[in-house]
Amino acid sequence: MLLQSGPDAGFLVTWSNEHDEVLMYSLTTRSRLFRPRVAVGPHRITLGRTPLARLPAPGRDAAGPWPALGARRFSYAEQHYFGSPDGYLDRVVGVSDAGSPAIPPIGSDGEGWGSEELAAYRRKARINTTLVAGSTIDLASVLPYGIAPDYDRVRLLELRHPTRVALADRYYTIRRSVRGWKGRRRGQ
Repeated sequence: MLLQSGPDAGFLVTWSNEHDEVLMYSLTTRSRLFRPRVAVGPHRITLGRTPLARLPAPGRDAAGPWPALGARRFSYAEQHYFGSPDGYLDRVVGVSDAGSPAIPPIGSDGEGWGSEELAAYRRKARINTTLVAGSTIDLASVLPYGIAPDYDRVRLLELRHPTRVALADRYYTIRRSVRGWKGRRRGQ
């Protein structure tokens, strides 16, 4: 399921089973106006503002991180698990090319990234997506591109010029109000 709220505000994606039970969901920001605060274990982050470095680095026993840089697409995801205080859920945060701001993990090939490159990227990149998954999901089969909606699909949903559409709508709303006010004033 893919829901878009407002012109380019963000994406909420849910993955469900055949009984309509939600198995995992992700939230991605696309606008400076949509900056939700979410909990990642004991940490509070703001999508689009909080750098990856504000969260603890993924441990050695954790799967990931998952950097990916292709010819047209990129993504970065890292998994965090906090056990019982977090409801035994896996939290994944990262940077998706479908979100904003989106800084690609330059120089990553998935395996050759050293600790210095990872630390530098985590300081610079802002989290634009968070994903919450239950224990039945194999995250390695979904990540890194599955952290957010597929950009090749959601870019077809976007309005050609959403700002122009919003401004034109506001202009005509105000114009109708002014005409109505002038008509009532003349009738007095």
